[in-house]
Amino acid sequence: MNRYPLWKYLIMAVVLVVGFVYALPNFFGEAPAVQVSSAHPGRDLPNEALLAKGLQALKAAGLESPVRSFISGPTLNYSFASTEVQLKARDVLAHALNPNRDDPNYVVAVNLLSLSPAWLTALHAMPMYLGLDLRGGVHFLLQVDMQAAIQKKLDSIAGELKTSLRDKDVRYSELHRVGDEVQIDFRDPEMLKAAQPIVKEIVGDSIVTNATSPAGGSIRIKLSPQTIQQTEDYAIKQNITTLLQQIAGVQLTSNGGPGHTSTIYVRGFGSTDLGVLVLLDGVPLMPQDASGSAGYLENLTTDQIQRIEVIRGNVSAIYGAGAIGGVVIFTTREGGKKPQASVSATAGSRNTATLSANASEQVGKTALHAGISRYTTQGIPSIYPAQGFFVRSNAADGYRNTTTNASIVQELVAGQSLGLRVFRSDGQYTYDNAADAGENKQALEQLFSDNQLASIWASHLSVSRQITNNLNFGSYPSTSRTRIQQVLWRNVVQLGSGWTATGGVDLQHQSIDATGSGSFPSKSRNANAEFAGLNGAVAGNEIQFDVRHDRFDGYSGQNTGYLGYGRELGGGFKAIASYSTAFNVPPLGYLYYSAQPYWEANPNLKPEKAHSAEAGFQWAGGSTVLRATLFQTKMRDQWSYGTDSVTGAMQFQNIARARTRGLELTGSGAWNGWAYDANLTLQQPVDLTQAGNPTLPRRARSLANVAINHAFGNVLIGTQVHYSGPRPDAAYDASFKRIPVTLGSYTTVDLTASGVITPQWAWSARVQNLFDKKYQTAYSYNREPFGVFFGLTWQPLGS
Repeated sequence: MNRYPLWKYLIMAVVLVVGFVYALPNFFGEAPAVQVSSAHPGRDLPNEALLAKGLQALKAAGLESPVRSFISGPTLNYSFASTEVQLKARDVLAHALNPNRDDPNYVVAVNLLSLSPAWLTALHAMPMYLGLDLRGGVHFLLQVDMQAAIQKKLDSIAGELKTSLRDKDVRYSELHRVGDEVQIDFRDPEMLKAAQPIVKEIVGDSIVTNATSPAGGSIRIKLSPQTIQQTEDYAIKQNITTLLQQIAGVQLTSNGGPGHTSTIYVRGFGSTDLGVLVLLDGVPLMPQDASGSAGYLENLTTDQIQRIEVIRGNVSAIYGAGAIGGVVIFTTREGGKKPQASVSATAGSRNTATLSANASEQVGKTALHAGISRYTTQGIPSIYPAQGFFVRSNAADGYRNTTTNASIVQELVAGQSLGLRVFRSDGQYTYDNAADAGENKQALEQLFSDNQLASIWASHLSVSRQITNNLNFGSYPSTSRTRIQQVLWRNVVQLGSGWTATGGVDLQHQSIDATGSGSFPSKSRNANAEFAGLNGAVAGNEIQFDVRHDRFDGYSGQNTGYLGYGRELGGGFKAIASYSTAFNVPPLGYLYYSAQPYWEANPNLKPEKAHSAEAGFQWAGGSTVLRATLFQTKMRDQWSYGTDSVTGAMQFQNIARARTRGLELTGSGAWNGWAYDANLTLQQPVDLTQAGNPTLPRRARSLANVAINHAFGNVLIGTQVHYSGPRPDAAYDASFKRIPVTLGSYTTVDLTASGVITPQWAWSARVQNLFDKKYQTAYSYNREPFGVFFGLTWQPLGS
């Protein structure tokens, strides 16, 4: 038996005891907290009075009292029971402690504080920080930003006030933004008095307060609740109706007017290659038919949609197979804590009419929402008869849609909630100039649970069923029904020091069945995936890393990844870069649909694979953001239409190699009372297997958009200009022989306006295609001509 000197045993014992003591903080865990520190080192140091002011602000906002609040060195600390309260408290404290948002005195940030006893903290025993984390951060996200819309409204008011006061020789000492208000300071009381009617004329029903003194005074302008609601509604409507076309790198095509088959391309991928993933409340809208449609976007109307997010670039490792060009995320309306009710009606050209109603309420700890909308239009003749060999009439193709949406969310205890949401969109349309008709019905049922399992661990679990019914009553009648059943479990864990980890599973069962001539055989498969990621910052470097493993029945498992990097360079400049891979499996309809003699199934169609790289440079200052992004994606086995070499019938086939590369330039901000958003995309989406690398069908090599709006009192007006360069396409004769054609470039201009009549009533107006530009996004199919539409909204509750 080996023996050692006593001193060695003593050293081992001391090491074990010390190691145990310093490991103890990891067992106590951490609590979500908000920390406040001075934005100006050496002054404005936190003190007891500031700590008390923060506590008073939290109490006034109706938030739960902090578990602990104390001063530690140059920092105020408030710890909370859950991350939900933590995030709300951060916003309350930032607003209360920084009245001047443009020059804040304090930095308000979220963090995690150790729950270790004081004696351990005194020994400098701290929990071990486990490293990287993912919140989904460095990839590009463009979404409806309500706060930005309100800030632009205030910038617009400030700019118009400066111009009007200067033109009328009313002198002031300073005009500036103070938080969410505009303040004008005067040294002369007579100048303040002269300014009052000018201000009232410009700001309309906004709240104006005056403070006078023998030495001068000030005027403060704050947006009224109804003006804020109008601004937010304007932002939502503008982004829902024009966002997909107005975003850099995004291109839409349509086989006619409203309700007719539409496709979306992002950075050159989409349509038949299904390179754009569409999510509705987190569930893929993934038809398994042979339509080549990404989610039947044409069947989603705006009235029951609360938010749209568009993420450009290859993010398949984050959101799932198919997100090669990007992701479009639709979020339906849901209830809030305050009772709200509204009724809207719109009427306009081509006998277009919309009627919608929404209501929400909070009953105890139960949030309720219900909404319904009806849309009808006479439409336009979808096909230009001179280009459609099988169409002779010029009759219009109408569209009717009824959408319903409801949700109920029950808070069980703090941090634990259970909810149910249902959504249904039923559309009926005619096509080929009223020669034939069809129906498209989409439904979603979802049971979900959000749980704060620990102070650092948030979990989301949902069980969903999405059904798409596509009925075609035309010359080749068929009925297809796609069902996507999904179980999604997603976890977010705060690792400390600004790092977060995510991980979970996505289990899907995809199926299609149909009846009728030319229908689909009944097929189904399982599509399961596991995913994980890390996101955070170290030494000023923002890092994001995601991995995903997908397994589809009939195919070998595939791994995809995303690596993103960002670096603040100072002076408002930031550099960003990413590299990612993708994988996509053909829909069941691509593999098995057959309608002889014109369409042939292709069960040997290969999966798509892609890898992407992009690098960007951004500058942000005040309300202005400028960005330049270089991107490239190379794809193998891209899906496209082809001809069977034996039968001559059309079918889906693989393009061995395709590539898109390009440059995006974007800019947004406000100047002299005008808010603007502009972008330019120069891209080369090409087929690398053919001589000369021809441009892929229906893709433009140049796209540009400009959106401008300005507030005149309580009336907000705007214009949107969209440009698309020429695009290659194909015509087909009576024997289905392909004939190459080119679609010409075009520019369209839309006008919008909205305003508040009373606190309960608001109006809106839109002019579509102001100069009646005749253009096509798909050969032989017309697009909407000039049109005028006017709407009214009544909001008896929540105004």
